Amino acid sequence: YLSRTPRPDSVTLELPAKSLLKATGQAADARNLSVRDHDAIVASTITAGGGDLQQVTLSVACASRQSRANRREICSRITEQFEKPKFVVAHWDFKLIKYLSGLLDDTIAILISVFP
Repeated sequence: YLSRTPRPDSVTLELPAKSLLKATGQAADARNLSVRDHDAIVASTITAGGGDLQQVTLSVACASRQSRANRREICSRITEQFEKPKFVVAHWDFKLIKYLSGLLDDTIAILISVFP
């Protein structure tokens, strides 16, 4: 694959030292990364760019705290923007699944839809 636009060999970036985990946390949550994986990817990005890890706030506890804060912020935004519908319809279906091993599993699927 040949690129039509020539790309430079390197790019210079300025990253926030104290809030880097917060800045990347939403993407990490969206990709279902663990806190340790998120921490490791941020650390490897910094070292690949020639940065010093001692200058950056980076720990598993900090990544976990930032992840929870991001989720709380998103939750509050969704809660504020939610418009309560006049009517809703709830559909549910119970199934009893028998596996080849002989185990039985009781499952329920629930769908909530808005009545127009």
